[in-house]
Amino acid sequence: MPRHAFFGVAFYAFLGVITVMSLIDVEFNVPDLNISFFDKILHTGAYAVLMLTGGLYYLNGKDKKTQINRMLILAFLLIGFGILIEVLQKVLPVNRWWELWDVVANIAGVLLGMLVLKGITGRALR
Repeated sequence: MPRHAFFGVAFYAFLGVITVMSLIDVEFNVPDLNISFFDKILHTGAYAVLMLTGGLYYLNGKDKKTQINRMLILAFLLIGFGILIEVLQKVLPVNRWWELWDVVANIAGVLLGMLVLKGITGRALR
């Protein structure tokens, strides 16, 4: 599988996993790390990975101006997706909770992913 196609599959698979895990009650049997904001670290990491995989898929082979435009569009779409998921957690009868800090962590993850993409777009995506 070409690298470009791999990132497309990874992006959409991860997007699906995040959607499902955000809208169902999931019990994890992991050790308690005693980190009060561990959930926010997970949100930030998940959205950073989404931004990275999506960026590596959608920005491949594009000129610099097109890469910047597509990166911004992808960032706004992922931020909107994160807000939508949080709103759905509030309005749907699922055992999940809306938190403004989750939205902030999602946005931080998108921004982190953008910074990493910005650092590698000149080398890896040409």
